[in-house]
Amino acid sequence: MLSADANQDKTIRVVPVPANSLAAWIEAEEFVEKAIWRTTHWDITHVLHQFIDGKVQLSMMYEGNLLMGAIISEVIVYPLKRVFFVHGLAANPSRNMEGFDDVWNQICGLAKSCGCQTVSASGRMGWLRQVPGAKSLNMWEVDI
Repeated sequence: MLSADANQDKTIRVVPVPANSLAAWIEAEEFVEKAIWRTTHWDITHVLHQFIDGKVQLSMMYEGNLLMGAIISEVIVYPLKRVFFVHGLAANPSRNMEGFDDVWNQICGLAKSCGCQTVSASGRMGWLRQVPGAKSLNMWEVDI
């Protein structure tokens, strides 16, 4: 006999959150903090204010009703194209990149729905191996 857990859908859904949804922010804050902890250009309070102002987007990743992660993104408008920039993505470590292909396809769908032509991100090099067709653009930074 199958248990109720065996019948659960293991697909991760990426769900965009309306700007200024503080209830969603509170639910996802731990993942947002994990997504940006390596950065030196902002902290969790800055991201919260950017989210409240509608400058960055929060998307939450669910497996069934269980929150599995969060994505912080921004649409950057350049003269020649719109870019969906992923500032950070953090997922429950128990998944170990399982199902990332589905998450990636949903990120691309979000980008297209925002009128973007490309998806860009900064982060650990390990992510580069997970994204089909990704190329390193040699981002670097020097403290001055």
